[in-house]
Amino acid sequence: MKETARQLLNEAGQEQVVKAIQAAERCCTAEIRVHLEDVCHGDALKRASAVFAQLKMHKTAERNGVLIYVAVQSHKMAVFADAGIHEKAGALFWQKEVDLMKQHFALGDYGGGLSRAIEEAGRILARFYPVLNSANPDELSNDVSFGS
Repeated sequence: MKETARQLLNEAGQEQVVKAIQAAERCCTAEIRVHLEDVCHGDALKRASAVFAQLKMHKTAERNGVLIYVAVQSHKMAVFADAGIHEKAGALFWQKEVDLMKQHFALGDYGGGLSRAIEEAGRILARFYPVLNSANPDELSNDVSFGS
């Protein structure tokens, strides 16, 4: 039997990911989400784009949301960034994020792989979307979301 998305990231792993998101978002005004599901039919980036819309990530004030998407049983993943971020960081950066996750996932370190990708995303996001004053609202949930 293949491992499901919910089995891949247990409660401790989810907590690790949430803490990584919170730490990254303290350094920038961008919003990061992680979405796991079992199967992706077709292109992972197109699916990530659809999930991005379903999660209403385009509704951030600065259009600076980033979605880390993983389809566990399909062995597919993508990082989808809102238009403003994608233009600034470039496709190569997001591919490096995917490669970093793959390295950790190959070792069975799913929480660590996601957390490292979030940490790296936070670094680049802080360059483009730094916190300039004490106002840094958390516009989106930091919880891991799951699909079917």
